[in-house]
Amino acid sequence: MSKLYNPEDAWVPSGLVSVISRAEVEKCVGATSETLELLSGGQANTNIRMGSDRVLRLYRRDALVAGKELSLLKKNWKSFVVPEVIQSGDGFLVTKYMNHSALEDTAEIGSALGKTLAEIHSRAYPTPGFLNSDLLIEEAMEDFVDDMWSYLCSFMDVPPKPALPTALLDEVIAFFDSKIDGLKQSAGASVLLHGDFKVSNLHWSEQGKPLVLDWEFAYAGSALMDLGQLFRWPTSQDFENAFVQAYQSAGGHLVERWKYEADILDLINLAGLLYKSTPDSQRSQDVTDKIKSTIQAG
Repeated sequence: MSKLYNPEDAWVPSGLVSVISRAEVEKCVGATSETLELLSGGQANTNIRMGSDRVLRLYRRDALVAGKELSLLKKNWKSFVVPEVIQSGDGFLVTKYMNHSALEDTAEIGSALGKTLAEIHSRAYPTPGFLNSDLLIEEAMEDFVDDMWSYLCSFMDVPPKPALPTALLDEVIAFFDSKIDGLKQSAGASVLLHGDFKVSNLHWSEQGKPLVLDWEFAYAGSALMDLGQLFRWPTSQDFENAFVQAYQSAGGHLVERWKYEADILDLINLAGLLYKSTPDSQRSQDVTDKIKSTIQAG
C-alpha cells in the first residue's frame, strides 16, 4: 500500500520560525527543563513539542484565533479525533501530543475521511463568513463566490511576485471569471469548513480514526473548498469512490461535477500558495503545474 500522494511534504516551508525562544515558551507554560522541538504545520502559528507528550501552539499572527481553535478542539467529534487540550491562554494552546501515522491511499481511508468531512460539514450556517471563538459568524460575506473572486483579484493590488507572474495571474482571473455563474449554482449552503483540509493536516491516530490538525483557518462557506484541498493531488479511484459513498451516506451533499468545481475554487488557495513561494522552488513548480492543469481541464 502507498501513502496518499502529497508533494507538499517535500516543500520547504516559507518563513518558518527556525529558532525557539525558551523564554517565550516559559511565558506561556511556566518554567520547564523539557526538550523543545519545532514541529511542522500551521501557517499562522508555531508548534513546539515539549518533552514527549505536549505541544505548545503559539498564535503569532492573530492571538484571537486561539479561542476559535479551542472551541473546535473541545467539540465532541465522533468519526475522528483531535488533540486533547491541556492548557489555554492568551494567544496559545497546549495540547497532548498525538502519535500518528501517514494515511494510506485505500478505500478504507477514503471512507473514513468521507465520514470525517461529512461530520464537519454537518454544521450549517445561514450565511458564509468568518467565525468568532463561539463559532458564530463574526464577519459575514455577502456572497461566497463573489468574496472568493474579490480575494483572488486582490493579488493584482499587491507588488508583483516572480513566483506568481502577472501573465499567470491574469490567466487564473480570466478563467475563474468565466466560471462564476456555474460556481454560484454549485456552491450550496454554507457549512463549517476546516479551511485547510489537506493531506498534511490529516493523519491516522492510535485510536483507529483520522486525526485532524490545524483548525486555524476554519470558517463558514461552500463545502467545495474543503473538497478541493483534499483532492488537490491525485488519489486512487478506490479512495475516491469510498470517500464519495461515505460522505454522502453521512449526510454530505455533492453536486454532479463536484470535483471539477472544487478544483476551480481551489485556485484561490493555489494562487495564495504561489504568491508566497520562492521562485524556481519545488513548491512553485508543483503549484504552477496544478494551476495550469486546472485551467486546461476547463
